[in-house]
Formats: sequence, C-alpha cells, structure tokens
Amino acid sequence: MHIIRGKKFTKWGKGVKRTLQKSLDEKWCVRLTTSQPSGDAFDGVVIHIGKSIVALREFRDFQADGVLVFPKKSLAEVRDGELEVCENKIIKHSGEIRNINKMKWLADIDTVEDLLRVISKRKIWPAIEQIISDDSALFVGSIVEVKNKFFEIYCYDAADNGKELRISITKKSSEWSLKVDI
Repeated sequence: MHIIRGKKFTKWGKGVKRTLQKSLDEKWCVRLTTSQPSGDAFDGVVIHIGKSIVALREFRDFQADGVLVFPKKSLAEVRDGELEVCENKIIKHSGEIRNINKMKWLADIDTVEDLLRVISKRKIWPAIEQIISDDSALFVGSIVEVKNKFFEIYCYDAADNGKELRISITKKSSEWSLKVDI
C-alpha cells in the first residue's frame, strides 16, 4: 500500500507528484484525504493538477460523481493501495471509466482564484464549502464577483427559510480554505 502523508503538501515530494500524475495519466482512482476538515476522504481520478489546486472526478459506489477541486494545502494524504487496485478493476470492468472526461477548460486553471473566475464566467453554480478550523459553511449559487482578497456568491440561506443572500468570502491566508464541487 502506498500512503503518502504530510500535514501540508506545500513541498510536494516525488511520491505525491508521481501518484497524482499516475492518476491523471492512467485514469487511475486514488484516495485523497484532507487535513481541513480533518480526515475527510474522497475517492476519484485526478483530472487536473494546477499550481496550487488538484481537481478530482469523484467516484461514489463505483460510479462517477461530481468534480471536486481542492487547494493543495488542504490535502493530508494520497492513497494508492490494494483497495484502489480493486476499485479500479471494478470501475474499468463496469465501463464507468469512460465517464471521466477531462474538462478542457480546467487546463489553464492554476489557483482557486482562476477557478472562481472561470466558473463565474461559465455561469456554473458551484457548491462551495468554506472551512474555518473545525467549522464549515456550504454555499450554492452563482459567483457574482472575484477579487484577489475576496469573492462574492449570490446564494440562498437554508437556515433562514430560503432568504436570498449575497455572501462575501474573504481570503484569510496565503490560499483559500475551500472545497469547490462543480
């Protein structure tokens, strides 16, 4: 089993790069575990590796699901072991592997800011999870504005009977602490 650990992947080792590149090149399913929030795991095939992000075509119950984009700094572990070998055999045998189409528009995206600008321009409504310590908030809606230090999303408040909100999310550190589901 190949498990590559690290609190943050700010200095990516050869093993991490090799495993993610293998997933990208061979359409090979791996498991990514995040450090923020602690221990969330996502199975899927890497479809893009940017300067500070990784995009993953998620698989649930051996079927292609959505696309998740993570800041590299939020990844804690990459796993490619016996379970992934079994999962890949099932996915290939079922033909689900054909549902992994690399989104060409992801090719020029290196940062979360790039991603937010492109999905805003393409009028994609993402699900954006903002993560602060062990707490998080989920926003679904259209992105209204993207700047270097913040972005705004027009969404609905589930806690307040569907009230329409314009939320401004500020960049607090060198990178966003977000998980974007597109």
